Amino acid sequence: MKNESGLTLIEVVVSIAILSIIITTFFAFFAQAAKTNKNADSIVTATYVAERYMEEIYHLSVSCTGYTECENKLADEYGNEEGGGKYTEVADGYEVKIELKPLLENSSLGNVMVKVYQSGSSKLEAQMETTINWKEQQGENDQ
Repeated sequence: MKNESGLTLIEVVVSIAILSIIITTFFAFFAQAAKTNKNADSIVTATYVAERYMEEIYHLSVSCTGYTECENKLADEYGNEEGGGKYTEVADGYEVKIELKPLLENSSLGNVMVKVYQSGSSKLEAQMETTINWKEQQGENDQ
């Protein structure tokens, strides 16, 4: 008998089968990672859009003398289609809904909520909320 070093056909087929199972597992992992990365990117972008609008509203509030004036400026800026301190704008592929309401009647505190949806979708991508003291900020500007 000769001592041949080599692989039989069965060993090659089994090796290929095992390698195929391992590669398929890794491809599934990478596909899921790519999908998760895409979703995270969409959420981060929507959060930046919400943050930009929240900062615009904050800067607008600094130039107002009170809640009513700020509400009027927001209506001029974004339109008041929904009424009652609710404004909608489409920007950067997102639908941005802004809601402004006083916390208490005749209060200087106002609640601002910014919600960002993917355009044409009802899926909420990002949301930010804050409370602004309109009179206090105006007093800070005067100093």
